[in-house]
Amino acid sequence: MDIDLSQLNRNVALGFEDIVLGIMLSALSAYIIRIIYIRYASTLNNKNYFSTNFVLLSVITCVVIMVVKNSLALSLGLVGALSIVRFRTAVKEPEELVYLFLVIALGLAYGSNQYMLGFITVVMSWLIIWISQSFFLKQAFEKENTAYLIVEGDSKNYIDWSARHIDSIKQYTDMFSIKEIDSDNGKVNTIYHLIVKDDFKVLEDQILNHSKKFNLKMTLSSNFDLAE
Repeated sequence: MDIDLSQLNRNVALGFEDIVLGIMLSALSAYIIRIIYIRYASTLNNKNYFSTNFVLLSVITCVVIMVVKNSLALSLGLVGALSIVRFRTAVKEPEELVYLFLVIALGLAYGSNQYMLGFITVVMSWLIIWISQSFFLKQAFEKENTAYLIVEGDSKNYIDWSARHIDSIKQYTDMFSIKEIDSDNGKVNTIYHLIVKDDFKVLEDQILNHSKKFNLKMTLSSNFDLAE
């Protein structure tokens, strides 16, 4: 079977309207996803900071697909070019990765002129996230008394507190584990994952006393409350 090598370099001119429409829809859809992420995501990281590049990521994906979608040669060249680029991002939670894939998928859809697919993806994603947060996740968190304890302050004070009183916190929980810890310039920011045995009020009183005694900022919140 003969292969026409000239087809590898075939370039298809894109109309100005298609280019502008694809980029605009990519940017708009990614911005909507950013709003949804900030409103509904249960991640404990800085949601505003993480979602800042959603729009640009979607637009870049859209442009890349527009460039290579009708040229096998360009597609192969893109693979070679990207193989020398190390793209790393600090994705600490699976939920963040899901949103990144969603934004990239929208760029793929609009870059290949699948405008209706992109629109339906945005609408269905919002519905799925809203239903999940409003019903299933809320019931699960309320049933398990899932909570997060965020401790911020001077690292020396944190070490003193953890050495003396962390066991007194554990006795009020069925599970107590470190979810994340950041330390820099003598400051510490630690997140603990808890499943509280009894009412939150009892544990809150203990944490309030520890916060004043060791000059630490301590915040106890349910995961669903943080998503709000």
